Amino acid sequence: MFFVSSPRLAWATRCMISLAAVSAFNAVPAMADEVNVYSYREPDLIKPLLAAFTDQTGIQVNFIFAKDGLIERMQAEGANSPADVLLTPEFGLLTRAKEAGVTGANLSPELVAAVPATLRDPEGYWYALTRRARVFYVSKDRVKETAMTYEELADPKWKGRVCMRSGQHTYSVALVASMIANDGKEQAEAWLQGLKANLARKPAGGDREAVRDVQAGLCDVAVGNTYYMAAMLKNPEQKVWADAVRIVFPNAEGRGTHVNVSGMALAAHAPNKAGAEKLMAYLVSPTAQTISNIRWCLGSMRAISCAAGANSSPTHCRSPKSGDCEKRLQNLSTKCNSTPVLDHNAGRVAMARTHSADANLNRAAHQLPRSDLRVAQMVGRSFRCGIHARREKSEIAWSFAWQEIAGVMGSQAADRLFKALGGFVASVDAAAARKIEVLPKGCPGLCRDECLAVSIIAASQLGVCPAMRACIFALIENGEVESCVRSAAEFSDALSETGYTLPADVVCNALALMPYRAGRTHPNA
Repeated sequence: MFFVSSPRLAWATRCMISLAAVSAFNAVPAMADEVNVYSYREPDLIKPLLAAFTDQTGIQVNFIFAKDGLIERMQAEGANSPADVLLTPEFGLLTRAKEAGVTGANLSPELVAAVPATLRDPEGYWYALTRRARVFYVSKDRVKETAMTYEELADPKWKGRVCMRSGQHTYSVALVASMIANDGKEQAEAWLQGLKANLARKPAGGDREAVRDVQAGLCDVAVGNTYYMAAMLKNPEQKVWADAVRIVFPNAEGRGTHVNVSGMALAAHAPNKAGAEKLMAYLVSPTAQTISNIRWCLGSMRAISCAAGANSSPTHCRSPKSGDCEKRLQNLSTKCNSTPVLDHNAGRVAMARTHSADANLNRAAHQLPRSDLRVAQMVGRSFRCGIHARREKSEIAWSFAWQEIAGVMGSQAADRLFKALGGFVASVDAAAARKIEVLPKGCPGLCRDECLAVSIIAASQLGVCPAMRACIFALIENGEVESCVRSAAEFSDALSETGYTLPADVVCNALALMPYRAGRTHPNA
């Protein structure tokens, strides 16, 4: 797989590079098993998926990335375009590509079955892959509001306090479109005038640059996509920007926060159509969607956005019960489905038995059972349901946990693992020096604390004791970790007995990512 970066170029320059790229592709003899991807999406976000696709199918992926101009490039290349699949970070580019005639229809049964009708073109010209929320990054020091709306940005109290990227950018255009759809054209126009009057500077740069300006004191509110928080936290130079802000989900108590979609389309003149269709089917498969979700959540731990799967609800970030997943959790991004109806009776949940975890500490990875990222999702979601069950003192809530396990493991394995889950949840909840944060039941993503729970069980299975203790400390913020160590060992043993283990790459360096708080005991002290 190779990657080509492209800066912003004038139309003529892009055309010349397009011709050069065509020559480069044509200069190499065509491979029988390959697919060429043109992508507006950043390579680092896509590489794990494409590599997994190649591992599974043997089809080589040739990848070209550009921030803009790919649609025009495909138009210029015409029938000689080597592009097979187009990937975009938002909805507007998908519709533009269709209107430009550079994409073709793909109505394969796999795609139609996997992606809800509201998240795909009715004629099969594009399909959504993930969703992201358009939120406010507000100064921790200068903004006290915890609930805000998009409409509020036009209020004179925010004069000179708002930063955002260009209004012509597709992210901004999509937000304005949602304002028109919800408030009407006249109100949206008045809102734009008020917003313009409140800008601290001329719109420029990207979402991260807007957050940078909040940290610098130039403005107090930046408009941006959720996933940039994760990107900034992982960048040593930008982490200071992220640490200066917190995320507010606009309209969380009303219609919900505006979300956009990333997506894909089959190229109109795809030379490797069969391979392209296989790649598109793979990207909406449970395997790929789980990779997107787990890797993004666990790779950043303090990340705000988890890429939801293509089965997400179509409009705004909403909770199965209240209509707002983010209503209670201002630092979490969620994309929710309807909560499933369950008729299973929850059994009694046994507390974890006290036993030594020493046997787990030196197991080699090659000795463990097969790894499956679906299991990581199951662990995180069943932990969530268990926390809800303890708080609600609800047998029904426990049945959700059992269903999460049985859906992956089957009912027999679920009975054994369900008891161990109860002990793990109880020990964490009892030892925590703060409230454990979990998403509402039914949300497909995982929040930070749910991801930490997954990491704890994975580290226990793999025998990585320091990492396990660090993750427990990050989760409970309490140095008294021993009860959680024992219950995690029982849970991980029960999971191993089912024939599954969690992937090693879901074990995070949680302690390094968690700010130290005075008065708390270090777990390895």
